[in-house]
Amino acid sequence: MHSTKRRSNMFGRTLIVGGSSGLGLEIARTILKRELGSVRVTGCQAPQDAARLNFRQVDLGGVDYLGKIRGLVHGRKAANINSLVLCLGPRIGLLDKVSRDKAERKIRRLCFESPVAVVKECLKKHRQLNCLLAVTSALPTPQGVLWGTFRKSKSEFEKHLVGLVSGGRIKRVLVVRPGPMKTRFWQGLDLLPYPPPIDPALLAEQLLDLIERREGNLMITAPANGRVAAAKLDCSLGSR
Repeated sequence: MHSTKRRSNMFGRTLIVGGSSGLGLEIARTILKRELGSVRVTGCQAPQDAARLNFRQVDLGGVDYLGKIRGLVHGRKAANINSLVLCLGPRIGLLDKVSRDKAERKIRRLCFESPVAVVKECLKKHRQLNCLLAVTSALPTPQGVLWGTFRKSKSEFEKHLVGLVSGGRIKRVLVVRPGPMKTRFWQGLDLLPYPPPIDPALLAEQLLDLIERREGNLMITAPANGRVAAAKLDCSLGSR
């Protein structure tokens, strides 16, 4: 059983980028419920409990993403950040309304360029971060060019995260690969012959349980059967 002091300082002030719905949103709610720190949530659409989550509407899929990130991290009203949770991804319905080229660029920004820039700007401002939790993907075999771009971008971001481990400025790096979840993203993909099985609220609870119990840098998997497992982060990923 952790002490109250340790629990309250575990994450500190956490910036959750990409928390409009799904797992990022549930991680924010779980951090607050367990009193592990305070949160600031950003995303494209405000959730019902936006005020409690200190929500700020920010879309990082456009060409101006870098300026928005700098405003978020360095702006006059920006608070200090102790931990990061990154859950960026495309809004599926919007990709059908633009050309394939524009859709690919948006996916690339959201799944690789924007999260890399968020980490970079936070490390410019702060000497050290307590924790970086990044939700990547266990996406099935992608359909067509767009999902190939999605998977490649997520894979490159994982390699970037592994490269941060040796730098020593982030105390813990946690990579989460969730399976199909009951979220707008997964339900909009139409990739599966069955409804997405994983409840993101339950998964967030399991993730926080695991993070509180385990130390070190972890690769966490949450397959369709819902059995969350963790292993030491494989630093050889960064050289592949």
